[in-house]
Amino acid sequence: ARSRNDQVVTDFRMRLRRYLLEIRQGVSELRGVLLELAAEHAEDTMPGFTHTQHAQPITVGFWLAAHAAGLARDEQRLAGAFLRTNQSPLGAAALAGSSFPTDREFAAELLGFDGVVLVALDAVQSRDFAIESLAALSALMTNLARMAEEIVVFSSPAFGMLEVHDAFATGSSIMPQKKNPCAGELARARTAAVHGRLMELLTLLKALPSGYNRDFQNDKPPVWEACEHVLATLRVMVPMWRTMMLKLDRMAALAGAEFASATELANWLVRERNMPFRDCHELVGALVGTLVSEGRTLDDHARVAEIMTERGQAISAEVVAEIVDPQAVVRAQKSLGSTNPDQVLAAVAQMRCDLESDSEEIGADVKAIEDAREETLRRVREVLGES
Repeated sequence: ARSRNDQVVTDFRMRLRRYLLEIRQGVSELRGVLLELAAEHAEDTMPGFTHTQHAQPITVGFWLAAHAAGLARDEQRLAGAFLRTNQSPLGAAALAGSSFPTDREFAAELLGFDGVVLVALDAVQSRDFAIESLAALSALMTNLARMAEEIVVFSSPAFGMLEVHDAFATGSSIMPQKKNPCAGELARARTAAVHGRLMELLTLLKALPSGYNRDFQNDKPPVWEACEHVLATLRVMVPMWRTMMLKLDRMAALAGAEFASATELANWLVRERNMPFRDCHELVGALVGTLVSEGRTLDDHARVAEIMTERGQAISAEVVAEIVDPQAVVRAQKSLGSTNPDQVLAAVAQMRCDLESDSEEIGADVKAIEDAREETLRRVREVLGES
């Protein structure tokens, strides 16, 4: 009941599951680092962006928690891919099964699989477990690339909100003042490689007829290469975040820049003056236009109050100061999952519970495979008459 067709795909699944477990461990470690930082900086303000433009004040913890939340979904996808990868095709033989009295379920147990791929033909020809795994890795790398992009951008002098440790930066061959965040750039670049390997595998498997095809000989290199790219990225991202310098003063200074608190001023008018939001949006938009033309900002509280009063909404400079203060803005957000520090800490607490559960599941998966290997070796020694 031995055929290259089922044996090779068995090895394929066994090696891939090891990669998936190692990658899941790396993702969990990175989640832990980000959640630790998020809890530590739940109250520190920074600018939030849309279209790469200042949008509203948020907290550093909120920003980091958002990255951790994306990684949590990546872990779920990887766990699902592991579940469907960790099914045994052994015993399917060439494609139709075997006329010998083999016990496929027993073989699966000895090899640490969670079950068997039931239909022999499907067991031999299916490679969707590899497609699913590379798709999950591609999604993971997309999230890591967003993180890497922000490391690169936010560490530039124009933003000056982050500074990577020297170990993750390089100088310039000609410009002595440069400190380039090259580790972040390379992490971002590896995403293209992983996406490319997914497309390579999808194209390779497209429209293959049933049964074994020699095309399968080329299905493994793109999977191994993608896994190595992901592991290399995680091995850099974890220590890079652990040693990252968060320039909190600069972040706080930028939190209210570029009229980022304007939305909350409009919200205040809705709540306190019972005005339709459309009218408030128009009024505050006109206010911002006037301030821009005068070279002023929302920090010119007296002038803001004067303009608002001229437009029929009397307000004191003191109240303006309270409304547009970035700390006040983030605390004004009350909805579930908002940037309010209390909401951030609650979200981090929940995500830490989820992380603990995920870590336990990974540990159980690792142990199950190790236990199966030990049991297999024990039975081999028993057959050989060794103690």
